[in-house]
Amino acid sequence: MSLKDLTLIMGILISASLLIELYLSCSAGTFECTTQNFPMVSTIIAQEMYNRLFIFLTAVFMFGVQQTNLRAFYKKLYGVIPNSQNDNMFWLGTASCLSLPLIGIFDEH
Repeated sequence: MSLKDLTLIMGILISASLLIELYLSCSAGTFECTTQNFPMVSTIIAQEMYNRLFIFLTAVFMFGVQQTNLRAFYKKLYGVIPNSQNDNMFWLGTASCLSLPLIGIFDEH
């Protein structure tokens, strides 16, 4: 499976899971959902069951897809831009791999 396909599949999976969580929360009556009033993603993933699903999906995406993209991008830019700038982008990307799954733990709590 190519890196592009893996990135697209995981992005679609995370988006679909968030939409399913929204639908299930609205249909269960957890939130009052109308066409003018939808709960925020942060509100949905703050629920006990959904925050674990969010952490799992984003951890798989970040450690399985984004870090591979980071390494490929680093290699592609190596020698094209200054090494310090390439290293800084790599380390910022690595920090993002940790930060998105942590949103499911610390957001709204």
